[in-house]
Amino acid sequence: MNMRRRILHERFAASYDEALAFDLLHKNDEKLDATFERLGTGTHFSTWKLHPTGDKGLRLVLKKAHGKDFSPGSTELREWAKNLKKLKALSSSLLPPFALVTTSTATGLIMPYGEAPLHELGPDWLPFDMHARQLIQDLKAVGLYIDDVLQWRVHAGQPFLIDFSDLKAL
Repeated sequence: MNMRRRILHERFAASYDEALAFDLLHKNDEKLDATFERLGTGTHFSTWKLHPTGDKGLRLVLKKAHGKDFSPGSTELREWAKNLKKLKALSSSLLPPFALVTTSTATGLIMPYGEAPLHELGPDWLPFDMHARQLIQDLKAVGLYIDDVLQWRVHAGQPFLIDFSDLKAL
């Protein structure tokens, strides 16, 4: 694991609070909007930037599922969660640490907030498309693909994929 990725994983582990994640999933969107900055709403998820927590102070995001495809107990959600487990087992430098949180009424994904766009990536990652192609090959090797445009952000010089909503089995 490269040093930047290791640091990101360590900071995530120090900042992630499972009890808080479960508490956030129980809040409705209006309450989340009143407390946190909503970054966007997509087909499957709404995303909020959370306040830094833990002694490392890493800013995280909550991606809260919505819609019938990702409703608790749905076949689609079960398949997606199974695919996430496969994804988490990969050792790609381009995959961030994340936690899947599921309650009886909601599902969410907690991951680091990437504060910088990909174009601010340092020269040690260039050519970036070579790294991205390797991730796509790694996904295929475990029977996965992302059925969407890959979305990237950067935290402290470490690029990572930020959208797993269209993660599917081959």
